[in-house]
Amino acid sequence: MRKVKDKIHELSNKYGCMFFGEVVLNHTSFDSEWLNDCPDACYNLQNTPQLNSAYVLDSAIQQFSRKIAKGEVPEYAKKSVDNEDDLKQIMHLLEEKVIKPLNLHEYFLIDIEKSKAQFIEYITKTHPELQIPHKYFEDEEDMFNIFKPEKLTTLITCIEKNLTNIGAKKMGVQIDLKTTAKYYVDHPTKGSVEQLEIALKKLNEQLEKLARGYISEAITNLHNTMRYHKLEKKENAVTIEQPLVWSYFNHLPSGTAVANNGWIFSGDPTEDFAVSNNFYYLRRGIVIWGDLIKLRFGSSKKDCPALWKRMKHYVQKTAEIFGGLRLDNAHSTPIHVAEYLVRKGRKVNPNLYVFSELFTGSGEKDALFTKRIAVNALVREAIQVR
Repeated sequence: MRKVKDKIHELSNKYGCMFFGEVVLNHTSFDSEWLNDCPDACYNLQNTPQLNSAYVLDSAIQQFSRKIAKGEVPEYAKKSVDNEDDLKQIMHLLEEKVIKPLNLHEYFLIDIEKSKAQFIEYITKTHPELQIPHKYFEDEEDMFNIFKPEKLTTLITCIEKNLTNIGAKKMGVQIDLKTTAKYYVDHPTKGSVEQLEIALKKLNEQLEKLARGYISEAITNLHNTMRYHKLEKKENAVTIEQPLVWSYFNHLPSGTAVANNGWIFSGDPTEDFAVSNNFYYLRRGIVIWGDLIKLRFGSSKKDCPALWKRMKHYVQKTAEIFGGLRLDNAHSTPIHVAEYLVRKGRKVNPNLYVFSELFTGSGEKDALFTKRIAVNALVREAIQVR
């Protein structure tokens, strides 16, 4: 390291030029050995359980692709996708034989009987004085006061705001017992067990509709991705190395499944799409990079101290050697992460010149990133050369 630093400084002085080092903060190679000792630096199924539904879908797609590559799909004897008819047949098999049997919508549903039992046990323990009737009949004021919201509507809203574990496991969506109990405490004469059951059924209807919409979108995106790669780019062959579509996940040597990185067309650069409630991994809306693992910084250093420490060391060592830094994919790097690490780089090199690769799609967001990270310049790509 010392020799490299001295050589760079020697060349800078000799030729009167500045050397830049590139830093990549938002992803790392799939075979980075240090990940084995720090699996929480990645988005895995334990620290980001909502990815489970996406992982189940991805695994099924990859298994189907491997079977085609080995000639093990009786309904499709070819090992390539050569035309629109092939693509249509592949998509039909994928939808009917692979995706539908997974019942992915169940990852978005509440186990009503289990949740009802948990709620009764919780409120009996925490508020034994509260007697909740099984049925509830609206009084005259409720029935005719048109300006007063229905109690069922307010209960649904209360529960919906605090749902957790969506996408994590079948029938595994959790209601928040504390806030639901507070509703019943605040409305002691209005609540009932029947009301809770109806509310949960209504929520399941909404959640199932949402999930089926996501699955439909995933099928459309799979079709479009396959069409682009197999037909338009003429990567027709289906092999183990060249699957139908690239996987959204990789595996560490320990077997831990981790999310790959990528980017989203017209996506919000301030949104962490791995933990977003928009479920991009399930919807297959990401232009995925199959050899790069998305790094998980969280909201602060306490979420993954080892990753923050490693990246601080990486940035500071690079800042010591070079006169400037190029921030790769600054738009995909959490803004608070880039802000912190650039500040640490300037601590060891106060004159550090920083420019970033930034595509936000918005002048306002460009300005936000530039101001927060304190970059000196932006770099764009030449999309077309004439």
